Amino acid sequence: SQAFFFLRVPNVSWEAAMRLSLVFGVVQGEWAVLTNPSVMMRSHWMVSRPAGEWQKLEEACKEVSSPSSSKYGQHMTLDQATHFMGEPQCLAKVNAWLSGKGKAHNIVVNKFRDVVTADLPASVVREQLGVELGVRNDGAIGSQVPPVIPDSLKGCVDLVVGIQILNGTRSRPHPVAESPAMSSGVGTPSTSDMFVANGTAGLFFTQSCGSEMSSTPVPCANASNKISHFVFRVTDSKNSTTETKIPANSITPLPPSLWVQGDFAYLATAPVPAFDHVHFSIAAVDADGSMSDFSRPRELRDGAAFSAADIRAHYNLPSGTPSNGSQAALEFWDQFFSPEQLERFMASQNEKHHASISVIGHNDVKHPTLEGEMDMEILLGVTPEVPVVYYKTQQWNKTYGRDPYMLSYAVDANNRTDAPLVSAVCYSVPETHLPPGYVTRANYELAKLALRGHTVVAASGDNGSTDQNCTQHAATFPQSSPYVLVVGATVGGKDGVEVPVSSNPVSGQYWTTGAGFSAVLPQPWYQASAVSQYLQEVNATPGAPKPSDYTAGGRAYPDITGIGENVISTYDGAILPMGLGTSATAPMYASILAKLNGELIAEGRPPVGLVNPVLYEAKKVKGVLGDIHVPGLTTAGGGCDVGFPSTGGAFDAVVGLGPLADYQLLAKFVRSLTPQTVVV
Repeated sequence: SQAFFFLRVPNVSWEAAMRLSLVFGVVQGEWAVLTNPSVMMRSHWMVSRPAGEWQKLEEACKEVSSPSSSKYGQHMTLDQATHFMGEPQCLAKVNAWLSGKGKAHNIVVNKFRDVVTADLPASVVREQLGVELGVRNDGAIGSQVPPVIPDSLKGCVDLVVGIQILNGTRSRPHPVAESPAMSSGVGTPSTSDMFVANGTAGLFFTQSCGSEMSSTPVPCANASNKISHFVFRVTDSKNSTTETKIPANSITPLPPSLWVQGDFAYLATAPVPAFDHVHFSIAAVDADGSMSDFSRPRELRDGAAFSAADIRAHYNLPSGTPSNGSQAALEFWDQFFSPEQLERFMASQNEKHHASISVIGHNDVKHPTLEGEMDMEILLGVTPEVPVVYYKTQQWNKTYGRDPYMLSYAVDANNRTDAPLVSAVCYSVPETHLPPGYVTRANYELAKLALRGHTVVAASGDNGSTDQNCTQHAATFPQSSPYVLVVGATVGGKDGVEVPVSSNPVSGQYWTTGAGFSAVLPQPWYQASAVSQYLQEVNATPGAPKPSDYTAGGRAYPDITGIGENVISTYDGAILPMGLGTSATAPMYASILAKLNGELIAEGRPPVGLVNPVLYEAKKVKGVLGDIHVPGLTTAGGGCDVGFPSTGGAFDAVVGLGPLADYQLLAKFVRSLTPQTVVV
């Protein structure tokens, strides 16, 4: 059998794969193997750096980002930053190989002279790099092995990534075909998001039908023992329970295009009385009357829905930001937004007049998705005066363990003069799934962006710090990069008090805000003192992770935390409190920092750039960042028992430095670091 590395690409159907195979290769089992030697494939070559170049770049970033530095805020232009270029002799070797043995066309070198893009015949890709692309019947595209660097270029090339087919076509999937009858045995529904609006509770879920997931509009319609109905249970804070029976054919199906994983999902709704806290759960009942277990309860707090105006008021954001800043939603895979729906959302938030909306890359306006819609709505909703960009770089196929999306973004942005100053990213890959060479090179590209004054805000993730086996505490990337601001999530109530999101019994939510310690990238200078103190507290806490379970000297995250549940956003055309997870927190903080940049630039001050060192200093200033300590709360993911504890110190792995307490106090602190050069 063949073991293929692959990336799920939902917009490639098996029918499309078969058509591709007729042009590019042959079908082997469930794979259309793309072997036609005349096919041209694009490749991206990461040229190695001169000895000592990384240390110089790291020191330059430290100088322009540290509040105590005399060079604070003196970011480099693109032309100035290109001083940190690839090794000239290595670049010459790569170009020579591509022009000779590589038989390459369209060789392009980036402005830093450390990335070469070239189109290669499939025969060269297969024979010289050992890569053979295939399209699988579930729409996956990938290679059997990672690319092999030619012997003559070893030491001169860090990675070869993103090998992709140039002259091929793709089509969106056809409607899901009827599948054979599934085995009996109805599984427990697996719930995800939920909301309460106008006295109605909504709960989203997927459903297993024996050994397979449901893929029909009516849940498990093809199962031999069909589902009769569902029982929607609502339990309030006084343990008063109501149950609503919902026929299976009354459940609302959600099209696979809304979900990256491509499975059908469903929405169950039921009336809900007034409440302070409420837990939702759902069970399936088959035709014989056998009931599954109830799903794990999902918690919601009354008054927790946050509109864009609520967020501005909560963090004390003033109105009237100059439009000098810029902000972007970084999107990958099949995440898109509808400009028309974005306008409807802004009108619903009483923000009909707003800054410009633009696109870098491709946006499929006819197929908007949850992540794409939410990111754009939160960015523009929180700071409507700052232009927003939907930023989608060229998709690089997964030929190096995982899709190198952050590397593709950073390489693209580093080659642009118009890249937005602040960007939000809500994707992550476990470090253990990536070669160390990929992590270090992508981190290098992110450092170059920081040197130029760019800010990347990354969601910390929604799975705590534990791996799937609950044994190790593994970090994800790009969260493990010291050159991104990593944000965790809280849930807020009527009183405005933020509580960390955690699946621990102490908190009772159904997911845990992400955290971790990198096993690849070292702890940066700006957090060393705060994290060192925290680790002393961890070692003194009974039941905390053992030192052998994580890398104490690695980059720790999150850096800060903020509202990440029940944010008003769009779901399938309806405007609901659906914004959920650190995927809501990241665009919120990106928008706040874009607002601050707009004010600073209008005054002749530099943008915040790598804002992390500033925040670690600002923690010492009263009132800028809040303190959250919940005894017994940890970063243990769902179903796990051991996690990093909440300690209430300057930093802990549950909340980082804590949430922003007052935007205007933060802005005052940042202004104190640089002189004003423009009279406003």
